[in-house]
Amino acid sequence: MTKIWKAWLSALLLITSVSPLQAEEPAPADEDMTETNELPAEDPEEQTEEVPEEEASEGEDEEEDPEIPAEELTEEDGTDEELPPEEEVLPDEEPGEELPAEEIPAEETPELTVVTADSAGTFVRSLYTVILRRKEDTAGLQGWVKKMTEGMTAAQVIANFVMSKEFQTHFPDNRTFAGMMYQSILGRTGTDKEVTAWTDRLNTGISYGKIIQGFVGSPEFAKRCAKIGVIPGKYTSNLMADRYPDIAKFVANIYMTVLKRGCDGPGLENWIKELVNGKTGTAVVSGFIESREFRSNFPNNTDYVALMYVTALGRQGSAKEIASWVSRLEDGQSYKIILKGFLNSAEFKKKCTALGIKPGTYTSDRYVDKNRSLTKFVMDAYKTFTGEPASSETMEEKVKGLYQGAKASALLVPLTENSTFAAIAQSPDKFIPVLYQVILGRSPSASDLASWTSRMADGQTYRILLQGLINSAEFKKRCDGFGIKPGSYFSDRYVDKNRSLTAYINGFYLTFLKRKGDAGGLESMIKKLYTGTSAADVLRLVLESIEYKNKFPGNEGFIRGLYTALLKQTATDAQISSWLAKLDQGVSRGEVVRLFVASP
Repeated sequence: MTKIWKAWLSALLLITSVSPLQAEEPAPADEDMTETNELPAEDPEEQTEEVPEEEASEGEDEEEDPEIPAEELTEEDGTDEELPPEEEVLPDEEPGEELPAEEIPAEETPELTVVTADSAGTFVRSLYTVILRRKEDTAGLQGWVKKMTEGMTAAQVIANFVMSKEFQTHFPDNRTFAGMMYQSILGRTGTDKEVTAWTDRLNTGISYGKIIQGFVGSPEFAKRCAKIGVIPGKYTSNLMADRYPDIAKFVANIYMTVLKRGCDGPGLENWIKELVNGKTGTAVVSGFIESREFRSNFPNNTDYVALMYVTALGRQGSAKEIASWVSRLEDGQSYKIILKGFLNSAEFKKKCTALGIKPGTYTSDRYVDKNRSLTKFVMDAYKTFTGEPASSETMEEKVKGLYQGAKASALLVPLTENSTFAAIAQSPDKFIPVLYQVILGRSPSASDLASWTSRMADGQTYRILLQGLINSAEFKKRCDGFGIKPGSYFSDRYVDKNRSLTAYINGFYLTFLKRKGDAGGLESMIKKLYTGTSAADVLRLVLESIEYKNKFPGNEGFIRGLYTALLKQTATDAQISSWLAKLDQGVSRGEVVRLFVASP
């Protein structure tokens, strides 16, 4: 009998030593957030400098952060997934090596009254190997064996190992913990399906103590203890997650939606304790969203807003709700404006109250979040003039600058000097509506459009329109509504100095070259006039150009052109005949031009 008993012990030691978890000891699950201002030490309202209320824009009050629409409010279920009765705690379809329950009736299971040192030692060694992931120390082993021989149950020993500082300091992720329970409590490796089922429960906020309770209360554990020769006992979990299951579910949901992972057991306990002791729901949610772990993998705007509905409100947002908040991000406001809207909403406050925790208040410290209309003005300028939205860093810098005294003109004018807008600037029917919309926030009227189109036809550039809009009373009034300075702007192009002169020189092109003056040619000629070149010399540049010589109209066309271009008259037949006679008599075209220019 002694040989059989020793052989059995050797086999058991072999079984319990098989497939120990080989993963390195992970850092505490919340380590990512502790380095990165995961949560403020105090509530946000006690730390964050109060940001002034958003200023009214363009004569209208800027709307406060919209509350979640009342008609969209949904009550919390208030239901937590319950663990099945202890006798059903392990999946029926995966019995492993366990004998069917009916083969070992409870009343036939021998009830131990004395636990031997050998049986206790075998059991405790397996816990050192699986739970603490090390070889037992002699003093520790002897101490636990003594306790078990004096009546401490296997369930109590397991609970003590899990609750020990050594294990709690290196508490594993939920999947690893579930696997450990199969090895340490049932002495076998759990199947993937079994481990996944328990991992999912831990991820929803079920306490790790409840998991221990379920395992040690199972028939499979009782049978294993009977075989080993130890008293199974029972364990009743009374952790924070057991006492506050709704808060546990709230915290676990934040981990899964924001960080896409489960909260380790001690971490969950700590968060619940913090909330029960007065930490606000706002501080917890904002801390996760502002953590380095989340910010390093920040989702797109739509996914972020959808995530906030599930994280803060515990429900899915409708397409209309999500689109409304996404539009604020697209206007250039920061992710913090979304936090402010959700965490200060009546729906979130109601949820926190139902959980028995303080909701708190959230404020954004970003300049882009002060006034949506001003922020949209800046973002629209970038999108329109450069063809792409400004980065969040650029937006904050530019809006902050405007609040601190930078002029709107200094923002707008440089943005028009790029290749994207240059392509638009070639067509008045495109750039006139664009400049009106960005600068004045409206479309041009029919008369506005006709007036400016006429100026462009005379040879002036889009800059004269930019000058007119920026220096207008309407733009000044708009900037006053934003609380910023409009500034001023004057085109540096010679063609924009005097519309009549530009139209006059453009007439040379239309008359002699049968086309409008190109921007470079017009600018060059008008600059010559402003810097001392005579009108006659400017005209000669046209008449002596290769383009004109290639056309080389007859003398009659030449004379009619001079009347049209220089005198803005239509020549009579008598005038034509007189000048043609002079040309036939040998007077040069250059002399004719001189005579025209010299005329009153």
